[in-house]
Amino acid sequence: MTQRLPRLALAAALAAGVLLAAAGGAFAVTWKSETVTLPYPGPHFSGQGAALLNASCSTCHSADFVNGQPHLALGTWKIEVLKMKNVFHAPVHAKDVDQLTQILFDRHPEPK
Repeated sequence: MTQRLPRLALAAALAAGVLLAAAGGAFAVTWKSETVTLPYPGPHFSGQGAALLNASCSTCHSADFVNGQPHLALGTWKIEVLKMKNVFHAPVHAKDVDQLTQILFDRHPEPK
């Protein structure tokens, strides 16, 4: 009796495989390309520091989101950059932290 159960399970698995293979032709999948138009300026940065911002920030943030942030002190921007790097694991290299901080500070001038 102990040998009949594995044989029965094997037979059931084979039968299920045959049925799935036979039904495979009835469920044809058709792939179709889609085009998406992103809103301007979209998720990408332009202007000074754009390459570093796109490499470091655009994985999670759109340019609109970052550019819409208020003016922050240089030290506060550094805290934000380090938080993104260390807590959220943003792709920010240690050598780029100061430069990225300065770019963000320069993009958000103090209101007059």
